[in-house]
Amino acid sequence: MKRWRMILLAAVLCLLTACGGQSAQESVSSVPETPASSVQTELPAEPEQPAEPEQPAEPEVPGEPGLTQTEQAILAERRETAENYMRAMATVIWRAEEDIAYTVESGKTPEESAESSRLYIKAGRLYRGMPYSYGYSTLETFLSFTEKPEGSLVYTVSGLEWQALSRGSGGSNLGNDCSGALVAAWSQIGATTPMNSTKTMCEKYGFLKVGEYESDPNENADTHIVTMEKNGEQVMYRAYAQLQKADGIVRRKGSSGHARMIVSVSVAYNADGTIDGEKSTVTFLDQTRSYLRSEKKHYNSVLGEYVYEIYGVDKRVTFKTLCQDGYLPITCKELIDPSPVAEPEVTDSVTEHDRSTILSGKISSNWVIDTVTVIITDSTGNEVQKATLNAHRTSPWSFDMQKFLKEAPEVMQGSIDLQALTPGVYHCTTVCRLGIGREFTVREFDFTV
Repeated sequence: MKRWRMILLAAVLCLLTACGGQSAQESVSSVPETPASSVQTELPAEPEQPAEPEQPAEPEVPGEPGLTQTEQAILAERRETAENYMRAMATVIWRAEEDIAYTVESGKTPEESAESSRLYIKAGRLYRGMPYSYGYSTLETFLSFTEKPEGSLVYTVSGLEWQALSRGSGGSNLGNDCSGALVAAWSQIGATTPMNSTKTMCEKYGFLKVGEYESDPNENADTHIVTMEKNGEQVMYRAYAQLQKADGIVRRKGSSGHARMIVSVSVAYNADGTIDGEKSTVTFLDQTRSYLRSEKKHYNSVLGEYVYEIYGVDKRVTFKTLCQDGYLPITCKELIDPSPVAEPEVTDSVTEHDRSTILSGKISSNWVIDTVTVIITDSTGNEVQKATLNAHRTSPWSFDMQKFLKEAPEVMQGSIDLQALTPGVYHCTTVCRLGIGREFTVREFDFTV
């Protein structure tokens, strides 16, 4: 009896299995126009190629929302240009033929200033980087006071007196300071952000933040308060991580401050996803008098002698140290906005010229002014007088022609002395050179003495 029950149970199970399989097949076949292959993949094995549009839109660049490849390339080129110029100022090698003792105390002689404010250029030594001096000056301006024998890697400087390096923020000079160096480098890409010291390198004066940190409404307060107390380390670390080549970092503490240009950034993460501030670093370029004062040097195997450093070149520091020192990451509009910059223009406040206006009025530009040159030639075309002055940090977009009468000859190439001209007909030409190297003839006229 049990055997028959088992045979009957097996027969029922076979019948149910057969019916279930038939139902499944009927369920699949009931879906209209669906090939078996579509159950395995959503796309056909060989998709039909779409027709290529006549003018395809440029794809957005990953990680840079809203920027096309062309726009990204524009910004990359600007960053390269600014960093290359900063590096050129930082690595120029020169030798002074005379000792030069000068000061960073404006309006004082080296003897009148405190020893801690004096800087020394010593004859015979090799120096790397433009001289340190308060204010703005370009590499071209400095090199115009030097000579370099053909085939040599070293420029020589002679006849350079202390006044040319001690003029302070209100006068012409042949060197630059930390913020003045950034002016010179960023002016190569058309940056017009006002800057005359680290005190004005903040949002209030047109600079842009890098990262999402909360700014200090009191721009002159110690920036380490902003960095450490208002935001915290991780907020600042994330901001540092967003820095790119040619961006800046700036700190301000009381009456002093410092600025650097970023070369590269290396970020290390902890296991929990936070940034390791002791292993993350930035590499930078900066103009600093500390190297000159401490006589920091390195051996140059190509030249076979020691070179004394003025600029810091490819120095490295950790995020943690930056945060402790109060450095804020900043940039200028032209490094993040690929929009075309304005074409350089130079204007003259004087429209009618004669002998009395040669050294009067103002020359202005929408780009940073580097130098202004006045040339006097006689009726035969021979040059009889010529003088060049460089602009300075406090007003790099406007040049007062009266400076030719006020500045000491030590900071001026040549001289203009109209009283020394003999009677006759002369020709005056005034040339304005911008920080990007372009020259504009802004005045050209004849006059009679």
